[in-house]
Amino acid sequence: MRINIGLVIVCFVIVNIHQTSFAQVEEQIQDNDSLKAEIESLEKEVIARKQKEKNSDIENINENTSENTSEKTSEQKSDKDLLSSVALTSTDETASLFDAGPAPKSNKPHTKATELALFEDIPMVITPGKKLQPITESPASVYVITAEDIKESGAINLYDVLRQVPGMDVVTSTLGQGDFSMRGFSDLASNKTLLLIDGRSLYLPLQGLQFWEQIPVQMEEIERIEVVKGPVASLYGANANLGLVNIITKKPKQMLGGTYSRTGGTRGASRDALMYAGEKGNLSYKVSSGWKRMNSINVDTDKRAIDDGQINTELDYAIDEDTNFSLSAGATKNNIYFILSQVLQKEQNGFYGPIRSTNGYAKADFEKGGFKSRLYWAYSDSLWSTGSVPIDSILNSFDYENRYQFDTSEANSVIIGAGAHYDYAKSNIFPNDEFTDSQLAWDGFLQDDLRLSEKWKLSVSGRFDKYPKLDFEPSGRLALMYYPNPEDMFRISGGYSFRNPTLTEQYVNLQVPLKFLGNLPVGFLGSSNLQPEIYTTYELDYEGHRMDGRLRPFVNLFYTDIRSFIYPVQNGGGALHLDSQYVNAGEAISAGGETGTEFDINRQFTILGNYAFNNVDYDHDRLREHYHPKHKITAGLLAKFFNNRLKARITGHYVSSSHTTFGSFPLLAQPPKLQNYFTEDVWVGYEVSDSVEVSVAGLNVSDNRHQEIPGGEEVGSLILGKLLIKF
Repeated sequence: MRINIGLVIVCFVIVNIHQTSFAQVEEQIQDNDSLKAEIESLEKEVIARKQKEKNSDIENINENTSENTSEKTSEQKSDKDLLSSVALTSTDETASLFDAGPAPKSNKPHTKATELALFEDIPMVITPGKKLQPITESPASVYVITAEDIKESGAINLYDVLRQVPGMDVVTSTLGQGDFSMRGFSDLASNKTLLLIDGRSLYLPLQGLQFWEQIPVQMEEIERIEVVKGPVASLYGANANLGLVNIITKKPKQMLGGTYSRTGGTRGASRDALMYAGEKGNLSYKVSSGWKRMNSINVDTDKRAIDDGQINTELDYAIDEDTNFSLSAGATKNNIYFILSQVLQKEQNGFYGPIRSTNGYAKADFEKGGFKSRLYWAYSDSLWSTGSVPIDSILNSFDYENRYQFDTSEANSVIIGAGAHYDYAKSNIFPNDEFTDSQLAWDGFLQDDLRLSEKWKLSVSGRFDKYPKLDFEPSGRLALMYYPNPEDMFRISGGYSFRNPTLTEQYVNLQVPLKFLGNLPVGFLGSSNLQPEIYTTYELDYEGHRMDGRLRPFVNLFYTDIRSFIYPVQNGGGALHLDSQYVNAGEAISAGGETGTEFDINRQFTILGNYAFNNVDYDHDRLREHYHPKHKITAGLLAKFFNNRLKARITGHYVSSSHTTFGSFPLLAQPPKLQNYFTEDVWVGYEVSDSVEVSVAGLNVSDNRHQEIPGGEEVGSLILGKLLIKF
């Protein structure tokens, strides 16, 4: 196994060099007890003022502001100045000891209100209701992953950050391929949880896939990730059934200047990222680029599992106080080793062929007051060398949406919108190499939020989508929130959504000869008369914000009924007839819940823990390649020292055993069982100065080798070191 761990050694050396300064800072802190007492008195004064504030002007904040929640209002700044007037000034290390910290790491129903973050309001979210609102007003359960969470995870793959989300199934099949699904139904190509970046869908309607490596932004330019649980198709359309993940990036004004980061470690892992942002008058801009490489986990450690590059740009122009225009574009070039199918994985005798793809997008956003308009284009040109038959595909997608937000009264807020979506695909999986297919869909939606009283709020949303071969397909959501006191919130909700058949499921006509069966061909056939999968979900939630925000418990219960499940079944008779065809049949029920909390013990230590239970039942066993671990547990400890300059985090993950089936190919294998596993992730980071940071991370540090999905490689440990420089 090749080791590239030079950065790890550099990080330890830098931390040791600054060890003596830690002792000096501790001595200076001890000499300021009287000043700390004065500060605590002023803190109480600020908190009392905050409790009297109202949220009457929240709806007037535009969506652009919602993506910049880390910026302080002028009133927050004045509060901070009040405490800063008596702040310690003996050294740089102690001068800002009691300054407000970075954006809170919510669990996350509510913000942290610790001694080190007195001025953070309740977190604002945009995704659940497609508008800016406090997380406590959200019509759906939402979990916020902040930029600090991403950094402290130590992850080099973005999807690994989602492992901390209660109820989220995250799997690694190779170091170049990971997938995710909310509340079960994980497989090699999960398609029931929608992935967005700044509100733009990354769903590929040709295959029904969402490749994380086709995201053109760098991890350092992500402001937060909002994970919405349950159906949100009433606002986002088809495929947002079990949940939605929205990656929200920083605006240019949030990252002025330059940033370079270098990550390196075991298994040939390396990642470089370079970003720069600036502004001139009403114009602001940013550009970022990156490159990532990693080797295979255990099949051939010198074989590349991933080798890809990204570039992304954004240009924002503030026309006047309430009018903004934004242009963004990006591209990726990927070489990923990917398991197309558990059957085709056998064809490769333990390894898999690569996907070589070029992807791009361009997006324009216009906003004036409550009116917002968006137009984007996405492109993907891919060659799948997995299996015996290369698959060559080109996809162009266009999307246009207008929406308008207005208030009919102080207690009622309404959003109306409409849009259209067009896909044009060309692929040799269709009946002949030159076959192309396209589809034009259009939609309309409405959401109404009504404050019934001080303690009750109602949210109703509905949408229709029209696809070429479907009737008007409805989606809806109803949520009722109850606030018995300022510290607690209860929510009961129901939702109805659908997943539209992919172009592959409708039109594929592919024969793949399998060498290990004497070149016996396996056929994959589509069905042009497929109907959408239908999802009906009911949820009951509780979110708390107790002990002045230090304790943040939550409970989520859910029940989901899926009908008209789309899957391939054996087509024809005879034990050796291996053709399969996509059909609508069967029903699945997913039920369970998540519970957990975060607790700030003091300004140095935070503990977290959550548990998720998920039981899935089918009406028959033909559904293949899905796995559903019933139990998942996460527990962790975050420690912060020296005004947050030194941080350490340890997190443990437990996933119970699960089974999968091969209903389409009963001849090939017995239903495999995935064993339960436990992993520990450790991260230590140190801020050398305002412009230099170093960190060391150990993922699955005990090297507990395990499979996370049938046919995947055994996942082992990954040790990483990182250097970040701002200029």
